Amino acid sequence: MHIISQQQWVQDLAKQLVRNLQDNLDWVGVPKSTETAQKMQLSLLDYACGTGLVTFALVPWFSKIRGIDISDANVQKYNQLAHGQGLSSDVVRAIQGDIRYPDSEMSAEDFSGFNAIVISMALHHIDDPKSLLSHLYGRLRPGGHLLVVDWTPEHYGIEGSVANHAAVHTTGVYGFDKAAIVEMMSSVGLQDVEFSLAPERSSMGKEIGGERQMFFAHGKRLA
Repeated sequence: MHIISQQQWVQDLAKQLVRNLQDNLDWVGVPKSTETAQKMQLSLLDYACGTGLVTFALVPWFSKIRGIDISDANVQKYNQLAHGQGLSSDVVRAIQGDIRYPDSEMSAEDFSGFNAIVISMALHHIDDPKSLLSHLYGRLRPGGHLLVVDWTPEHYGIEGSVANHAAVHTTGVYGFDKAAIVEMMSSVGLQDVEFSLAPERSSMGKEIGGERQMFFAHGKRLA
């Protein structure tokens, strides 16, 4: 597992996310057996991939993973880490861009027809999250799974100071409650949308303070 930050709370948060993903593989429609999954030749899009936390957590189960991120620096680091892990670009690679404004590479067949798509800790930064979900839905193959990992709106123990933190000013909303995210995902065409809370809240460290509640919402494109 690749965690770039040296801050302990960020490392703990990353481990919490990875643990929840690997313990709930049905959220992305894969069997627990990596051998069985690899025989199925499954593909994953890691959207807003950062440096690849979700990718490297799930790569044992997928034969092809593609990442997309708005940050060129993140994409370069992602590809360096994949290469360092011995993964060829045919198996794992990322490109820079925004799926709402695809270039020729992002419009190619290699970036469509995914068995699963994950967007982790990014949807609350988007000014029109429903539009983004609609574009992601369009990249799923019939029967494919879309998983959203994000925060609920509450920020426990920091009500007086959260608005002063710099991270808030890059955020479209503080997060999504169950009703909002389920309605949004259903409205773009996803079926059987389910919502789960992480078993424990996440510490945000002394830099931000307080705790947040992580959630996992997933649905399927009709087969």
